[in-house]
Amino acid sequence: MLPPQRALGLGALVAVASALAAQQRPLPLEPADELARFELAPGLAAELVASEPGAPKVVDIAFDDSARMWAITATEYPYDGNERADAADKYKGGGGDRVLVFDDVWSKEPRAPRVYADGLFQPLAILPWRDGALVGHGPELLFLRDTDGDGRADAREVWLSGFGIEDSHLLPHRLMRGPGEWIYVAQGAFNYSKVRGSDGREVRFDLCKLARLREGGRDFEIVCWGPNNIWGLVLDARGQMWIQEANDLGMPLMPLFHGAAYKGIGDDKPHAHAPWQPELAPFQMGGTGLSGLAELGPPFALEPDGPGDQTFAVANPIANSLQSIRAHEGGGIWRLERGPDLLVSKDPWFRPIAVHNGPDGCLYIVDWYNEIISHNEVPRSDPRRDKQRGRIWRVRPSEHVPVRPRDVARAPAAELPGFLLDGTRFEKRAAWRELELRGTLAQAPALFELAEDPKATVEQRLLASWSVDALGGAVNELPLRFSMHWDAALQAEAARLCEPLARDRQRSTALNLVGAYEPRVALAALRVFATRDALSPAEIERIAEIGAAAAADRTVNPLGAYRQFIASQARAVLEHAHARLDRGSAEARAFAALALPDRESAHALAALWPELARPPRAEEIDRLLIAHWAEPTEAALADAVRTALGRAESRDALVERALAATVVPREVPLRAAWGDAVRGTPQMLRAARKLRLGELAPELTTLAWREPPGSAQRVELLRTLTELGAATPELCLRYALDALPGESLQREALQALVAMQGSEECASALVQCAASLPDPLARIAIDALSNMAGPWRLIEALDEGTIDEARIDAEHLARLQDYDFDKSAALARIAAALQRDAAHVVAFYGGDLDRIDTDLVLDGPFTIAAWVRLPEPITNADGILGRRGSADFNFADGRPRFYAGPQIGDVVIAARAVEPDRWTHVAFTRDATGIARVYVDGELSATGAKPCTSRFDGLDIGATTPPEGTFGLLTGWRSWDRALDEAELAQESAVAQPMSAELLGLRRGRAEIVRTHSGPPVLSPERAAQARARWDKYAALLRGGGDALAGRPVFERTCMTCHAVGGKGGTLAPPLDGAGLRSADGLLAAILYPSRAVEGGYRQWRIRTRAGDDLTGIVVRRDEREVVLRRVGLDDLAIPRADIASAEITSLSAMPDGQLESLPDAEAAALLAYLAALR
Repeated sequence: MLPPQRALGLGALVAVASALAAQQRPLPLEPADELARFELAPGLAAELVASEPGAPKVVDIAFDDSARMWAITATEYPYDGNERADAADKYKGGGGDRVLVFDDVWSKEPRAPRVYADGLFQPLAILPWRDGALVGHGPELLFLRDTDGDGRADAREVWLSGFGIEDSHLLPHRLMRGPGEWIYVAQGAFNYSKVRGSDGREVRFDLCKLARLREGGRDFEIVCWGPNNIWGLVLDARGQMWIQEANDLGMPLMPLFHGAAYKGIGDDKPHAHAPWQPELAPFQMGGTGLSGLAELGPPFALEPDGPGDQTFAVANPIANSLQSIRAHEGGGIWRLERGPDLLVSKDPWFRPIAVHNGPDGCLYIVDWYNEIISHNEVPRSDPRRDKQRGRIWRVRPSEHVPVRPRDVARAPAAELPGFLLDGTRFEKRAAWRELELRGTLAQAPALFELAEDPKATVEQRLLASWSVDALGGAVNELPLRFSMHWDAALQAEAARLCEPLARDRQRSTALNLVGAYEPRVALAALRVFATRDALSPAEIERIAEIGAAAAADRTVNPLGAYRQFIASQARAVLEHAHARLDRGSAEARAFAALALPDRESAHALAALWPELARPPRAEEIDRLLIAHWAEPTEAALADAVRTALGRAESRDALVERALAATVVPREVPLRAAWGDAVRGTPQMLRAARKLRLGELAPELTTLAWREPPGSAQRVELLRTLTELGAATPELCLRYALDALPGESLQREALQALVAMQGSEECASALVQCAASLPDPLARIAIDALSNMAGPWRLIEALDEGTIDEARIDAEHLARLQDYDFDKSAALARIAAALQRDAAHVVAFYGGDLDRIDTDLVLDGPFTIAAWVRLPEPITNADGILGRRGSADFNFADGRPRFYAGPQIGDVVIAARAVEPDRWTHVAFTRDATGIARVYVDGELSATGAKPCTSRFDGLDIGATTPPEGTFGLLTGWRSWDRALDEAELAQESAVAQPMSAELLGLRRGRAEIVRTHSGPPVLSPERAAQARARWDKYAALLRGGGDALAGRPVFERTCMTCHAVGGKGGTLAPPLDGAGLRSADGLLAAILYPSRAVEGGYRQWRIRTRAGDDLTGIVVRRDEREVVLRRVGLDDLAIPRADIASAEITSLSAMPDGQLESLPDAEAAALLAYLAALR
C-alpha cells in the first residue's frame, strides 16, 4: 500500500473562500472613465500617457537622457521562490514580460510603445544605461544592450547575481544613479542573498537593505540596513537622498545616510551599537503599502519657508491616492509635515505603485490598476488578480503645457556644461549623467568655474562638482572651499570629495568637518575615514573626542538620535582601524576602549570607570557582560559586575542591558546577585525568564495563583514559569478555562499544558480542556491526548460523553488503532462514521490490463482532470487517460504530458514534475483553436506551442502506452467538452467529486476500489456547506456594522500580541494599518483562513535542535552563524546553526485558525468593525 498522507484541505478552503465573496465586486473601468473619478488638488490636471493593451501591468518606469520613457511589465507577478521550487527555472526559461520604450509621451493621443526586450519573468527594476538598460530580473541584475542600433536588445550581460527570490514582492527594485558614479538598488525584507559582482566579490545581502554598485557590477556594497521595503528612493536638488518605508510605520519619508540602520523586519544592523534612525513623521499616510516617492520641483508652484524646504509626492496604492509631505530643514534636522492629497481616486482599482519626475517636470504615475494590490491578499491564481490592465498617468499644474526637453544624450560633450547653466532640472541632471559617461578633462575648466561660482545655485554647484569628480582629474581646492561655505549641502559635498583621497590636505579638511554641527556633514566626513586601515594619533584622538561628546548627548529628539548615530559611526571608524588611545580625556579613552576586542575592551573599561564622573553607559555595560559571561571565573570582571549590581545608580541599567542581550548563557554567573537585584522590581518577570533565575519560581507561582482573570500580567507569569519549567498542570488548566474569550492566554496555557504532557494530572487537565474549550483549541488538547503513551484517558472521556465524538477525526483514530475498538462503544461509532465518510479511490497496480474501460472520445475542445498519487519512480508508464498508439496523458519524467501518438508527438508538457506520494490535481485542456494547456494543482503550468485538433477514440482511464502501466491512486475524474480556465479548475478541484458507481464498475485488470482517510485535500460537500455557513455568518456580522469602539479592546486582547496598528503592538505578523481598505471578502478571508495566502516572511518555521527541542516561530534573521526565531510573547531566540538538527518553512501562518469562533458574536462583530475602520 502507498503510505498515508494527511489531507490539510487548505487549497480547498481557499477556493471556497474565493467563491463565497459576499459583496458586489467593483468592475474595471476604461481609462477615460477612471480619469473621470480622479479628484485632484486645486490647480492640478491629469492625463493618460499609456495603458493596456500596449502596456499591460507596467510595474516601473524610468527616463533616459533623450527623454524616452522605458517601462517593464510584470504580468507574471507574484511568483515566490519560497512557495514554488520551479521559480528559479522560470527566470532561466523566460516568461511573458517585456521591456518597453516610449519614444514620445507628449502626443495628444497616447503612443504605442516599441518592444525593446521580451521573454522576461516578472522583472521589477529598470534603469536606462548607455546603449541599453539595466533590468532587475529575479536573482540577477542584467544589462540588456542594443549593439547593432536596431532598437532591440541583442546582448545580455550579468552584472550581479545571487539575489534571493524567496518573495517576489521584494526582488531587487528602484534603481537610481547617484554621485560618485554609483548606482543604487533596493531589496525587500524577506529575501536572502549572497550577491556576486563582476569583480568576483561576494556580499551577504539579507533582508531589506539598500546597496550600491558601479558600472559592470563592480564594488557592490551595502549602504543602509532596513527599513521595510524601500519603494521610494530620491536624490534631491541639494544632494540629499531620501527613502521611504513601505508599511507606514511612522517612516513615510527619511533622509538616507550611509551606514544607517532603520527599524524593520529582522532588526538587522551593521553594528550592534548602531542606533535606529529617528522617526520624523508625527503622522501616518494610511495603509501598509507606500510605493513611490518623487520631489516636487518646477513647474509646480511651491512656496518654501526656507532654502532647505521641499515637497515630496507619495504614492499610496492602498488608499488609492497620491499624497504629499513637506520637509523643513533647519538646526541640523528635518521636520516633516503632512501636505495635501494631490490625487484621490474614487475608483478602488487605481493603484499607484510608483511615481517619478518626468523630463517635462510633471509627475508620472504607474497605476497597477487592479482590484487586488496586496501581495498576500489572495492566492496567485485568484481570478481577481488582473493580469492585463495597467496605466501610466501624468499629473501637472493646469496651466503648464508639457513639452519635450532637449535631447541631452545627443549633445556634443563640449556643450554639456552649458546645460548645467541654463537647462531645466531634467536637462541639468541629464548633463551630469552624460558627463559621467562620456565627458573628458576638456570640460573640467568650465565645470570648476561653475562649481566655484558663488552666484550659482547650490544645485548647479553640486552638479558641476559631481561632474568634475567623475572626469577622474584633480578636484583642486573644491573640498576646502566647499568646507568653508555656510550651506550644509556644500559642506557635505566637500567631505564626499575627500572620501576617495588619501592626501594630507583632504584628510585635514575632512577631520575638521567631523566636528560639524550639521549631522549630514559630520557623517559624510566620518565616511572619509571609514575604510582607512590606519589612522594617525591625532585622527584617533579627534574622532574619539567627537564620538564621546556625541555619545553623551541624551537629547530626546531627532537631533539627539543623529548625535548617537555620529557616535556609532565614529566607533566603527576606530574599530576598523584597530585604533588604541592612551591620551586625551577619560571620556575619549572610554569611548575608544569600546572599539577594542571584547576582552581587552572590558578590562580597559572596568579600569576606567572610577575616573568617569557618571554611571556606566549601555554600550560599556554590554561589553562588560559579554566578557564576563564568556569568562565567568575572571575575578576582575566578576567583581565589576557584582559591584555594579550592588549599587543603586547602576543596578537598573545593568539589568536592562542583560534583558536586551541577544545571547545569554544557560547558566548565568552570579545568579544570587542577579536574583537579589531584580526581586520585587518591575523587571522581575522578564529577568527571571531571560536569565533563567529558577530561584524566583516559588514567588512567581504564588503571584500567578493570585492574579485575577483579565489581568495582562497572567500571560507574562505563565510564560515565565513555562520557561523556568515551573508551570503546573493545575495552573495551566485554571488559566485556560477562566481566560477571557479569544484571549491569547487561553491558547498559551493549553500549549504549555501540551508541552508538559505525561503525568496523570496533565492528562486530566487536557480532558477538561478538550471538553470545555472552543473547537479549534479543543482539537489541540485531543491531539495531545491521542499522542500520549497511554491514551486511555481520551477513550474513557469519549465513552463517558465528556468529549464530543464529532471532534475526533481519522488521524486521531489512526493513533488509537492498537486499542480494541470493540471495548469502546464510542470508538466503534466513530470508526463506523469515518468509514462511511472515507474517500473512495481507484488503485492501479501496474500492467497494461489495469484501467477503467471508458472508451472515451476526445474531439474538439475538452478538459480532463483527476487527482493522482503516484509513488517513485514516476514515468510515462503512469497516466490518467490513454490508448496505446493514440493519445496518452502521462507523466514523462514525472511531468504531466499530453502525447498525441507517434505521428504528432508531444503537444504540451508541464514545467515541473509532480511530487511523489503526494496527492496532485492534474488537468489538460484543449481550446477551439487546438492549443493545449496543462494545469497542476489548479495553476497553469505550460501552454502548447503548436495546435493539435486531432480526434482521439477509445481512451481509457489509467491506460498508457508502455506495458508497465499505471501504478498509483486516482480519484476525482472529470471531463468536459470545453476548455475550462484556471479559475474554474481551481474551483472544480476544491470540492470532492466522487466517481460514479457506473464509472467504477468499468474497472479492468487488478484495478480496485480502496477506501482511505488520506484522500485528496478537498472538502466533502458537507464540509463545503459548513464552510459556506461559517463564511455567511461572519460576512453578515461584518456587514452588520458592529461597534468599532468596542472592538478596539477586543483587538488589544486577541490580536495585538502579534499585530501592530499605528506603530504599537507586536512584530510577529504584518501591521494592520489600512486593513479596512482591503475588500470586505479579502479582510474576512485573511481572518478565517490565515494560511491561505500568507506572505513569505510570515510563514511559520519548525526547528528541531540537536538537544531535542521542537521550536516554532517566525525566522526574522539568518546567516552563516545563527538563526533568530521570533515567538509570541517571548524574547527573540538566537539559535546557533551548529545546534540545529533540522529546519523547515511551512505554508502555515503563525496566526491560528478559529480566532473569530473563540469570541462571542457581539465581540466578533466589534472586532470586525474595528478592523474595517482602520484606514
